[in-house]
Amino acid sequence: MTEPTPADVPNPQAPTSLIAVGTLSNWTGLPLHHAPGPAETAHLLHRLIMLRTKARTRAYDAHEQLLEHHPAGWIELGAPGRGGTRQARRAPSSWGRCLCHDHDGTAHPNPRLESSARIDSGQEPAPSIRHLFVIRREGLIVAARNPDLPDAEFDQVAFAEWTANPNFDGLDEAADKAASYTEDDRTANVLTWLTEAIGPASEADSSTLGFLLVGLHRYRADNQAQTRALATMARTAGVPDTDLRDHLDNVSHSQQLSLLHNARQALQH
Repeated sequence: MTEPTPADVPNPQAPTSLIAVGTLSNWTGLPLHHAPGPAETAHLLHRLIMLRTKARTRAYDAHEQLLEHHPAGWIELGAPGRGGTRQARRAPSSWGRCLCHDHDGTAHPNPRLESSARIDSGQEPAPSIRHLFVIRREGLIVAARNPDLPDAEFDQVAFAEWTANPNFDGLDEAADKAASYTEDDRTANVLTWLTEAIGPASEADSSTLGFLLVGLHRYRADNQAQTRALATMARTAGVPDTDLRDHLDNVSHSQQLSLLHNARQALQH
């Protein structure tokens, strides 16, 4: 049984991405040390999952095969291809190169490599980790973050359903943009999303935004950008944070839209 050589095992403190299962707010993942870029990596991972898992049990199969069977994390995904690229292949070809097995599939005897490198959404990833790939039953989430922010969080930049030809055009540019977000940028994104979600005044009643905020809080209660967005809305409305929901339920839909617009404007001053 051979020990991994330095060329086979990159610095375990410097992964660039995480492969995970769950949701954007509640995931469990393992580090991926070498990823050529978010679009190329997403395309390769998506193809691997389509080839090697069953549609009905896709998230479970991916969790078992990618995470449970390789707890030390991944060096790179796919098999060698032309020009140094990596390709997705069916079993019995491996998913890629991991830190816990040799090329022939033999487990490493090194206790460090046998230990789990699992990272959960409640933990702070290493600063080197910029991208997150979350496998869901419905599709693949691609997210990016600015690790220079305090308690940096991942922002979704793409979602690809389990189809034969996913479109990742513009993904690298979107990920680069998310990696440079300031805290105000992230807060403004939440306010913009809320504006788009409630729609024009003619399409919803005056309680829509209040109900939406309650659902958003339940889904991502610890999200920093969401918390800042709500505080900005309350400050703009001139009410305590705890009274924001009641305030929204007592103003018109047009006034709700105006509040969202003014809250975004307040971030620029």
